[in-house]
Amino acid sequence: MDLLNLIPIFSKLNLDQETVKMLSTLARRALASPDPNQFLKDKLRLVVETSEGWRNVLGFGPDDRPSRSVLDVVYRSAIQKAHPDKGGSTKAAQAVNQALAEAKAELGYE
Repeated sequence: MDLLNLIPIFSKLNLDQETVKMLSTLARRALASPDPNQFLKDKLRLVVETSEGWRNVLGFGPDDRPSRSVLDVVYRSAIQKAHPDKGGSTKAAQAVNQALAEAKAELGYE
C-alpha cells in the first residue's frame, strides 16, 4: 500500500487530530527519504527502544540483573550495531548510551 493512501485512513481511526497530523507528517517524510522502508523502521525502532527502558534496548528481561561485566559486553555489542559509522543512526546510538546510563543507575554501578 502506498504511504499516501494511509493518510486518509489515519483520519478514520478515531485518533485525535494531533496524532493524525504526526502520522501524516511521518508518512510524507518517509516518502521524501531515499529509502522509505528504512526510514520508517529506524523511526519505529527508536520509539520502541526509548519507550520501554534500558532492558528492552539492551535485550534484558524484566527481572534480569546483569553483572557489570555482562552489562559492558552487551553494551559494546549494542553500540556497535547502533553506531552511525556501522549502519546505525545517531538517535539509535543515543538510545543505547541512555540505556547504559539508566542500567548503571538502577543497578548501582555508577
